[in-house]
Amino acid sequence: MEKDITKKIKPFIIYSVPIILLIAVVAIFGVYKWNQGQGIININDAKLTSSKVMVVAQNDGTLTELLVNDGDKVEAGQVMLK
Repeated sequence: MEKDITKKIKPFIIYSVPIILLIAVVAIFGVYKWNQGQGIININDAKLTSSKVMVVAQNDGTLTELLVNDGDKVEAGQVMLK
């Protein structure tokens, strides 16, 4: 003799599917927020604000002209002093 269990299982299906979806959404949101807080830093526009560089002259002489100012962007090999 078979029993019809559709009446017993119908409330379980109606309530469990939305609860499972809600748990999945909360878990996805939690993973997303956790990944944001992992300290990923974008350095595309980084600026070096404090650095000491030792400069050694190749020859003895007197400094007569300063060609760059504090904060100027310089490149390797650029003349900064005369």
